[in-house]
Amino acid sequence: MTGIFISSEMTMLHWLNTHIGIDWATYQSLGLAIISLGITVFAAPKIIKKYKLRQTNKNNNGNINQAGRDLNITTINHISHAKTESGIEEKKKAHDLKIIEEILTLLPYEATLYEAEQSYIVGMTYQFARNLDDAEKYTGEKYSLYNQVVNKAKDSFIIAATAFNESTFGFLSVDRPERKPLRLDLPYDWKNNPESEKRYRKHQREMRETSAVMIDNYKLFIKAIKENDFITDSI
Repeated sequence: MTGIFISSEMTMLHWLNTHIGIDWATYQSLGLAIISLGITVFAAPKIIKKYKLRQTNKNNNGNINQAGRDLNITTINHISHAKTESGIEEKKKAHDLKIIEEILTLLPYEATLYEAEQSYIVGMTYQFARNLDDAEKYTGEKYSLYNQVVNKAKDSFIIAATAFNESTFGFLSVDRPERKPLRLDLPYDWKNNPESEKRYRKHQREMRETSAVMIDNYKLFIKAIKENDFITDSI
């Protein structure tokens, strides 16, 4: 049987060599090539799919990592921006507080209310009148506050203070220059004449009205300061 099989195999090789023109080694190579082609045809899609999956995972991981980096950068930028805004707001508030304290120092709350309430009856100190003059500048653009609520209250108070001060012009004067502190007094002698007394009552009424308006606006100014969280030892 073995001899027959070998003989048959050799006969087939002889036939192949004769009719096809290839030897056994070449035939073996051809067979291996066909087998390799089969592996390529059937295995390649799986390999490609596996490669694509690996590449997709790699890209996804890369995208996730990039997204993480982008998120970190965005978060850092947001924190940085928030800190910048916070710093700007702090500077604005410090600017406003400085001006507020200047006004409160120039026209101390309790002393100002006392002077204004008594002014149309007994006059007022010369220094208080000077301070009212100096306060007028705080309505200027240079002294505008970033906080619009407090700025509006500030301007209303200063305008009212200026109106009150102007109501004393031509009415109060220094009667006794030797007295300390120097005072601006009412012209009491005007009451000795019916005509001048009329003017006296008119000026006195204007002082009473304008001082009341100034006091009301000062209270509103203080209220705005407190409600907007400006902390100061001046009130």
